Amino acid sequence: MISIMQSISLSLSARLDRRCRKSRNMRIGIVGNCQVHGYAQCFEAMSGEVQAFPAQLGLNSLKSIDSCDLILVQTEFFERLISRRDLFFNKLRHKVRQIPTLYFPGFHPDITYAETEGRFIQSPMSDYNSSIILYGWINGFSAKKIEALFNHSVFERLGFYDYYDQSIERLREDSGPCNINLDTLLPAWKKHGIFFHSINHPKIYVLSSIASEILRSNGVRIDCDQPEDFLYDNLAENASWPLYPEIGYRLGVKGSYAYKLPAPSDGIGKVVRFLNLPEFIEASLESYSSLDPAKVDIHRFRHKRENYIGIEDIRPTSDAPANPYLRLPASSFWRKGVERCRYDEVDPVVHPKFSIARQDQIATSGSCFAQHIAKRLVDENYNFLVTETAPITLDRAEANRRHFGLFSARYGNIYTARQLLQLIDRAYGRFKPVDRAWMRRDGRFIDPFRPQIEPDGYLTEDDVAKDRERHLACVRDMFEECDLFVFTLGLTEGWMSSADGSMLPVAPGTIATKANGSGYHFVNFSTDQISTDLHSVVRRLKALNPNIRILFTVSPVPLVATYEDSHVLTSTVYSKSSLRAAANDVCSNYDFVDYFPSYEIITGPHARGTYFEQDLRSVTPEGVAHVMRVFAAHYLGRNASKPLDMVVNESANSAELRQGATILCDEELLDQR
Repeated sequence: MISIMQSISLSLSARLDRRCRKSRNMRIGIVGNCQVHGYAQCFEAMSGEVQAFPAQLGLNSLKSIDSCDLILVQTEFFERLISRRDLFFNKLRHKVRQIPTLYFPGFHPDITYAETEGRFIQSPMSDYNSSIILYGWINGFSAKKIEALFNHSVFERLGFYDYYDQSIERLREDSGPCNINLDTLLPAWKKHGIFFHSINHPKIYVLSSIASEILRSNGVRIDCDQPEDFLYDNLAENASWPLYPEIGYRLGVKGSYAYKLPAPSDGIGKVVRFLNLPEFIEASLESYSSLDPAKVDIHRFRHKRENYIGIEDIRPTSDAPANPYLRLPASSFWRKGVERCRYDEVDPVVHPKFSIARQDQIATSGSCFAQHIAKRLVDENYNFLVTETAPITLDRAEANRRHFGLFSARYGNIYTARQLLQLIDRAYGRFKPVDRAWMRRDGRFIDPFRPQIEPDGYLTEDDVAKDRERHLACVRDMFEECDLFVFTLGLTEGWMSSADGSMLPVAPGTIATKANGSGYHFVNFSTDQISTDLHSVVRRLKALNPNIRILFTVSPVPLVATYEDSHVLTSTVYSKSSLRAAANDVCSNYDFVDYFPSYEIITGPHARGTYFEQDLRSVTPEGVAHVMRVFAAHYLGRNASKPLDMVVNESANSAELRQGATILCDEELLDQR
């Protein structure tokens, strides 16, 4: 009975698989080494539009890819294949793009290949051999003497600790022709610890993240952005080399000497087998016993033989380096990362979590400083998402006056996290504030939550309500369509309705003579409250839009006034510190949420106050240019077209980029004296 049910299940599964593959209308071929099979798995799991065809060189025929819409060739083989004029896919050159050939000895610098008489020699770890064991073998050392060579001092002599940084740099270079910004992917990989099984076998989540970037850059719909939890990692079946504890200490990752052997070719039992260091040394020496050392070509010794000579005479010292700060990057030190940099070259972004592609739809909101980001995206011809567009009857000046296009929708400035959270809930009908409209001193009506949107006001309360419904529909479109949502946190202080807790952008008395609510009170949010609100924002947006990425920033603009019984300077420091701490808490919990340090760039000691105008509050064009240059370098990547000096010149000489007429802040209404 069980076998019958299994047969039925397999039959149904096969039919479903055939039906799904027939519905996939984009064919992607992947050409390269053993990594192509993992790439193919990821492409098909991520998008129902894709059918993938892996072509492993030396194993699969390239003819399987001739009908593909997109052909991805690993960088190491690209020039070699393209230069073969007789190769059939030279005719398909217009379809060919490059994909990284992932090679990373940083975790496993002891691995080397060795040959004898034109074939690779085999250790218990297949083609992978230990350079230290090979050195001991050709010199006739005993297993015990070879084991003693595995220590910190020998690793230091052999340069093992240098391989990690060199491997990272090689990955960067390899990713360049593929238009992939490696620095946006590395943080997620590092969270897993060791992200390679061996020098050329990346773990499946590494391939998945690159596959996601490739699909996104080619405009392919992504249904599941992180399928690696459900995918079979075929490269894990092969040998997995350990991260030696001494190297792991330097990298802040736990290491071991557990050598995971390749799975048996017949697959029987599927038992995962390990050898410890003494066992691996003994087994390696046994596998070399029939070989003539004089006829063995050890690849590592082609260039670094002299490094190994005499390592048996090195006196072992402590495995742990004396100073754990020694190998930290320049960005970790004040002198190198701030003091010795030109003030306009300080770059506090270290590991961005993602990059922005040309076709990504980017939405912005928050305080008035967020408008600078929107303007730069427009200048760079990125896809700035505007869902609430001006009527075609309005000219540009009138559209700007009525706040069309300043943000992605006409919600005006959103200063607090609670305002943003309530905007989401209002847009989806989960929260309906008591306040519907306020009357101005001139008898016209305004929207309490968007007081400056219509400079001439509304004729009736119903007009306010109707326009709000149109607006909230556009807000829903924005949240559901955007690929990246940028929110600039501005304030902790605000005014709240005593009736229902609704947050207002300004105090009612500054703009209205009559409000239909039942009283308002001042609030100053704590770090914990802000963090809780931001977590709720992230969860709501992810539920609405599974593919969304979120970028939080903190506005560097000081408070124009404080309602606390304290000096405006101390209130400003509290406000910005709380917002920054809350943003850090939230960003550290999600791989699709990042923080961009616009606040630090403008207010840091390196700037010496030069990024503020004479009022010590407004940000200068040069300050904005510095922020946007760093933003472009890390998030817009290779596509950022304007160098700093060009942006500064434009900012200094162009009235448009000075923002005088277009950067509008509701907060300014607090100080009308």
